[in-house]
Amino acid sequence: MYNVFVLFYLRHSRGTPMKKKQILLVSILSLLGSISCANTDIAPAPSSEASSPDSSFKNSEKSDVSSENESVEESSSKESSSSKEDPSKVTGVKFIVKTLNVDLNGDSQLQWKVYPKEALNTNVRFEIADSTIATVSATGLVHGLKEGETTVTIITEEGAFQDTAAIHVLGRQATGIHLIVPEDTLKDENGVYLLKIGQSIQLSYQMDPLHSVNSVTFSTTTSSSDNASAYLSVSKGGTLKALKLKARITVSVTTDNFLTDSAIFSVVKDSIYSQEFLTQELSSSTSLEKEKVVRGTKKIVRKKPKTEINEKTEEMFEIYTNGVKRSYTETNYSLNKTKTYDGYYGIYNNKFYQLNRSGLEYDSSSVTGIGTNSNEIPLDEAQARSSLIYYRDHYGLADIIRNEYVESSNYFGYTGDWSEYSFQEKDNTITINASYEKESTYYYVPSYFRKMSLSLTRNEEGMLTSYAFESNDYDTNGYDFTNHVLKEGASPVETLQHEMKQEAGDRKECSSFPLYPSQCYFTSYQVDVTSANSKTNNSVYVGDYLSFGISNSLPNTATNKIDAISFQSSDNENVVKYSSQGGLRALKEGEANLTFVSSNGVTSSTHVSVSYQEASSIAFSSTKNSVKVGDSLKDIQAEILPSSANPSYSLEIVSGEEYATLSYDETSKSYSLNGLSAGDVILEAKSKASPTLKVQKTFHVYNEITEENVLSTLLSHKYKTTAQNSKDYIYEFKEKGKGSLIDRLEDYPSSYATFTYEVKGFAIALSDITIINQSSLHSLGNLTLDASGLYLSGKLQTGSSTYTNKTYTFEAI
Repeated sequence: MYNVFVLFYLRHSRGTPMKKKQILLVSILSLLGSISCANTDIAPAPSSEASSPDSSFKNSEKSDVSSENESVEESSSKESSSSKEDPSKVTGVKFIVKTLNVDLNGDSQLQWKVYPKEALNTNVRFEIADSTIATVSATGLVHGLKEGETTVTIITEEGAFQDTAAIHVLGRQATGIHLIVPEDTLKDENGVYLLKIGQSIQLSYQMDPLHSVNSVTFSTTTSSSDNASAYLSVSKGGTLKALKLKARITVSVTTDNFLTDSAIFSVVKDSIYSQEFLTQELSSSTSLEKEKVVRGTKKIVRKKPKTEINEKTEEMFEIYTNGVKRSYTETNYSLNKTKTYDGYYGIYNNKFYQLNRSGLEYDSSSVTGIGTNSNEIPLDEAQARSSLIYYRDHYGLADIIRNEYVESSNYFGYTGDWSEYSFQEKDNTITINASYEKESTYYYVPSYFRKMSLSLTRNEEGMLTSYAFESNDYDTNGYDFTNHVLKEGASPVETLQHEMKQEAGDRKECSSFPLYPSQCYFTSYQVDVTSANSKTNNSVYVGDYLSFGISNSLPNTATNKIDAISFQSSDNENVVKYSSQGGLRALKEGEANLTFVSSNGVTSSTHVSVSYQEASSIAFSSTKNSVKVGDSLKDIQAEILPSSANPSYSLEIVSGEEYATLSYDETSKSYSLNGLSAGDVILEAKSKASPTLKVQKTFHVYNEITEENVLSTLLSHKYKTTAQNSKDYIYEFKEKGKGSLIDRLEDYPSSYATFTYEVKGFAIALSDITIINQSSLHSLGNLTLDASGLYLSGKLQTGSSTYTNKTYTFEAI
């Protein structure tokens, strides 16, 4: 393109005067510049000419930017004169955005360019036409003060070149509002904010859009008719102050176009506030303790002068990547005894074990594991637990403090009225001092006074590094419950002191543990089989359930609690057999070899002898003792005790063979008495293994009576039962409808009660009952006679409690 215009110039300039040639050349150059600018999409680089510190701006409408043609003309003009003027001097200034919209109470940034781009002095200043509508900073930041329009002028320091822009300040209505509570305000697990009496916080809010023109008001309300401001006041500016104890107060912020947001607050006691604060602070420490603790100490002192208890325990531990070393000393000053202990928590074959040394000598009986499932727990859980100092069931200082002191109703979780309570937090140290009186039976005194202190420290990460707790209890000898003061020289009835410390660091592996878990697995052992009845190892009785112990084991540090030994097999299951329901049991007389195996695969066999135990007694197990003529009384059996004795016995009729016969059922292993005619039959059961051991029982063979025979039957018998109070009660029926309830037949019987009776069929109605012995009889009920005439049944209450009112069966004697 350039070559075409040069050729055009050469052809048409021939013979042309010089002045016209110059005009023609300038026109061609100008036309070339215009074509060049028209064919490019690249905007002028703002970084070379703009002096604005921020190229972004908010809420701007369409920009009134200098036209590209103006820039080109200025550029051409400057280029044409550059050979005559200094290019570093300022020649002009222009706003990039000629109309700037600003939110009321909001900010927006001006943007401008200083010309030429090579200018060295780009300093400018701003002037606002109406400073009541908007202000402008030295950096060009415009702030809206009230709705309206004004102008801003930019003036260069060099040459005083100027440009103006329009400013429009716009007001907007809120579409939403959010109440802002300071982030460090304490909140409980239900999302309710907690404040102590006298505590103040500054509330704030945010409207949407951000710089809305609406005004707001703060307020407090409760669900009841109470005046909320009497408990929790809030100023016009949002300063909230707790005045009196009150649960669940609603604090709201509301715009003048009725948009609102709220939060729930409770004004609580200092003790409840600090309890919640500590709970949240402590929860963040536990995870750090599991990862960071490398060593620690624990000391517990307990004194109870009235019960002569004075003891102290001290412990030190070191934590490694492969286990924990622990040393422990327990001193009982009252008994003048000291117990020492060295221990090891370690991991072996991806299982976790705890091994103890008592008195500096290994004692296998003291070996325990942590967790369940054969004394093992998963590796990651083992490592977590081994990293923590523990007290009772709580691991780690944070867990101990929270459960033992902060949440315990006996200590800082006390819910009654405090005599004293103070909480202080300073330089990562928290201190609580508190005391209260409590009415309670405590060492046989009606009341006691408890005075406590707790101090705990944290490191910069928030992990607890130590705590000290002390509690002293005083009875009426040391505390004046009338004037509520400690007496001079008061001595506590109990003192409890806890002091625990721990250090954080990087854990390392230990190669010098005093005892390794591998030493707890058997290479050989002997099994001794016993039972509850046997007195000699490996000699048991029939019917016994068997247990076993370990002796003569190698190494001597091996233990069944870690290398579990279990039953494997019996070579004579007729004699000894294992079942999953009952375990190992001796079934009959004989011999058997039992084999056991350890979890490590080491086996051991034991020879066991099974015999019957000597019988001590025999008794009929049947409760019924009567049978009707022509019928059979089945399931007559005798029982020999103990159950491990030989159960074989014989049964025969020794008197009354004319009244009944006896038969044996092989299937049920029981006898039946078959009634022939009315009369009494005596049966005798005798042990086959011990013939001198025998017992007799009388059975009645009867004909059923009719209703006409009921009265004569009652008059010819007495009926007896033994009640649950172990006393005998005997009904005695006499002529003319009179009767009595007595305690015995011989040796001057005593009467419990007298009564009159009336027979109606097989029912006997009692009336006019007079209780004579009220300590043993409370009431009587009507009676019923069975068809045999041998049994009466009816209610009998032996005491004042309705529990003693039961139905009994009285047997004819």
